[in-house]
Amino acid sequence: MALDKTKILQSAESKMEEKIKALRGAIGQEELDRKEAPSAMESKSDTTKSQKEVLIRGLEEQLESMRLGLKALKSVEIAAKNHIELGALFETEIEETNERAVYFVCPYNLGEMNFNGKDIYFISNTAPFFKELKDKRAGDSVSIASASGRIYRYKVLSVC
Repeated sequence: MALDKTKILQSAESKMEEKIKALRGAIGQEELDRKEAPSAMESKSDTTKSQKEVLIRGLEEQLESMRLGLKALKSVEIAAKNHIELGALFETEIEETNERAVYFVCPYNLGEMNFNGKDIYFISNTAPFFKELKDKRAGDSVSIASASGRIYRYKVLSVC
């Protein structure tokens, strides 16, 4: 696997910063909407000031979680790994389908990103998928149940 972990990590940090910026914007809009929302006594609708406040608190908690995730992401060591752990870049193959995928373990689930023509899945080190693969090395296999209950056998092809 010839991928530059430093650049992948920088891309992940940029994506996380974009998500934080978008969330800040959403919070700002909700705060404006809250100012204009009628109080519970003034409203016959479901959108009252108190409901907006609950929504804003939830968004602020999500923002704090993302900030902590970004801080943790910036502290990820990119040194070569010989087993799956935080900061590992690894490739798997589902033995039943021969489908391959590349994953990067980071402190926050960032979804999928295309990097130099290769799809990379950024998975959280708290995700159940990661927990099943944690400490596995190239050549190891593990059976993992999908959300539908189907069991797949994943073989670790490489870890770096």
